[in-house]
Amino acid sequence: MSFTNESSGVFGWLMGLVVIVMIGVGMSMMVDRRFQFSSNNKEIETVIKEETQHLADLSARVPKARAKLESLEQPRQLMARELDELKLRLPVSRQRIQELKAGIENLKSAIRSQDESMAVYRRSFRDQTWREAVGEKHAQLALKSGKLYENTVIQRVTAVGLEISHRDGLARIDFTELDRTWMERFQWRFDERESTIAGEEAAAAAPSVMETAPSPRTPKEEENLERLRADVVNWNSKVSTLKYQQEEAVANAGSGRASVSGGLETWAAKAQRLATELARAKQQQERARIRLGVVAPDDPLTKPPVIE
Repeated sequence: MSFTNESSGVFGWLMGLVVIVMIGVGMSMMVDRRFQFSSNNKEIETVIKEETQHLADLSARVPKARAKLESLEQPRQLMARELDELKLRLPVSRQRIQELKAGIENLKSAIRSQDESMAVYRRSFRDQTWREAVGEKHAQLALKSGKLYENTVIQRVTAVGLEISHRDGLARIDFTELDRTWMERFQWRFDERESTIAGEEAAAAAPSVMETAPSPRTPKEEENLERLRADVVNWNSKVSTLKYQQEEAVANAGSGRASVSGGLETWAAKAQRLATELARAKQQQERARIRLGVVAPDDPLTKPPVIE
């Protein structure tokens, strides 16, 4: 195939067009890059300007912050000195606190000792008052209900009240039916009253010995009776031992002795512990008496001692 002059002209024109397009594209890319660089440059300048302003603001606030820091320094130094002084006084304060705690414990121990001594005295005084009242005569004895007994004689004072003889026979008066002067005189307690009444009701609810056992007891009944009697004897012994130990601990605590020989427990603490054990033992003692009284009301072991 041969090229003519006309074909070569067309080809040259096409090549020129291609060159022009390429040059245009290249110049377009250069212009775009220039515009992009210019845009980035403006953003950088804006950021620099903003940061410069922020730095200027911070620099302006430095003197005020420094002045405020200096104004706080003096109080901080004073607080630091006070803290150092408190640290120096801390061991002395701790020792003083320990001394005060020991003093409080001694006072508590002394108060417990006095309370226990007073309780012993009150029991003794009350028992003596109950005994001395036996045989006391009154022309009239009036109850809260308005009932009146003539020519009365006190036969017995119990935890429930008075047992009297009067013009028309015998009577048992619950202390709740008497006025306050009688209650203050004999120092009756509601818990003792309720315990006594509960024991009497339990005994009354049990079958009567006269009705159900006209014949001798069976071996099993005798064995049960001996067990109940042994239980009472055991609790009587336990109460007696604990009472002696508790009174001894109270005496030692009152004499100023600190700890029990051969142990870490104080006499005051031992006295308090024994008082708790004694109270529980007395409850068990009373229950044992009631159980024995149900089976054998006339047994001597069912009668509590006059002075506990």
